[in-house]
Amino acid sequence: MAGHLRKAWFGLALLALVAVCLGAVTATASSSRWGLVYARVVQKGTARYLVLRINEPAPVAKIRVSLVAGKQRIMKRVVRRIRTNRRTRVSNLAIPRSVRTVRVRVLRLID
Repeated sequence: MAGHLRKAWFGLALLALVAVCLGAVTATASSSRWGLVYARVVQKGTARYLVLRINEPAPVAKIRVSLVAGKQRIMKRVVRRIRTNRRTRVSNLAIPRSVRTVRVRVLRLID
């Protein structure tokens, strides 16, 4: 059972990493990286939550988080405002066990 859970967590973390890599935008090769830097699903005890970082010049960004279950069924879509340029936990977002993929998109920057 523990081996299956480990493989499931690895698959979920890998999907989140792929979503981050595909969604990240770089201005030039020599400039710093702007946009979504990373998104991770963190488990503490039985609770799971989303931790992410967005590097932008604006102090706050608006994001849309989609929780996707098996067979690409979207269970929940939420919009949150988070602070940029720091590691941030997304508040008021419960991630159930049936969720297999977490998609994050930066909607707009707020000055």
